[in-house]
Amino acid sequence: SFSDPSHDGNPFLVPFSGRFTHEESETALVVQGYYDGADTWRIDFMATKPGLWRWETEAEDPDLDQKQGVLTVSESGAPGLLAAHSTEDQKWGYSDGTPMMPIGVLVQVMLDDASEAQFDSMVQFLANHGVNLVHFRLSENDRAFANVDALNMDLGLWQRLDARVERLANHGIGISVMLYAQGTGRPSFDGRAEAEKLLIRTMVARLGAFPAVLFNTGVAIGEYRDAPWVNWYGAEVMALDPYSHPVSSPQDGTPEALVMAEQNFKSMTINNSTMAGLL
Repeated sequence: SFSDPSHDGNPFLVPFSGRFTHEESETALVVQGYYDGADTWRIDFMATKPGLWRWETEAEDPDLDQKQGVLTVSESGAPGLLAAHSTEDQKWGYSDGTPMMPIGVLVQVMLDDASEAQFDSMVQFLANHGVNLVHFRLSENDRAFANVDALNMDLGLWQRLDARVERLANHGIGISVMLYAQGTGRPSFDGRAEAEKLLIRTMVARLGAFPAVLFNTGVAIGEYRDAPWVNWYGAEVMALDPYSHPVSSPQDGTPEALVMAEQNFKSMTINNSTMAGLL
């Protein structure tokens, strides 16, 4: 975390990132930072290798620029990043080779005002029954913004979301994030507007440092966005996310379905699979 009490203007729009370089392999990861209130900016980093990592920040604001440090990372024993199978587009696994059958449930983790005790009970229930993904939506309709027109995020909701996703991850449960949806999940702003860019950047910065994350455009996207936008969204997420989390746009054969050109997993909106399909 980094303090900058002298910043000027909208703090949510301050460009801020950190470059983390693994000393032995020279692997470099550029991670986006975000404003977290009280004149504080943060960077969430997930190491991909044990060993020594050197880091340095980059920002237009001099009080956030060229901060440096070193991290020593130990082996965790965790299976690593969730990724699509290298050769088969309907198989999944973790980076250490552990196979994974995604079994998920829709829970509005951002929006639902359940108590902490209720949330923890739900997480334990999911973990006990083999659920390994929680699917939810991120949009202005889910209170991602405190004020869309002023480009202010709802920090209380984002901070609560961070804590909830952390508790999910501690139980081996990943997240499937959907940006929009038809009906109440439809955005009020145009494609590639500043509000949309801020939403995508905040999403990647705050959620990208978890190991099991799927980023999705949302369903029925063709009702309010076009094919070039879908490709732009994929490129935008991939450029911001150093961990190469899976990115896609749902496809179900309807006219509203738009398939992302560079997507790295196949997202289907079919809710019920056959037993043969699962196997």
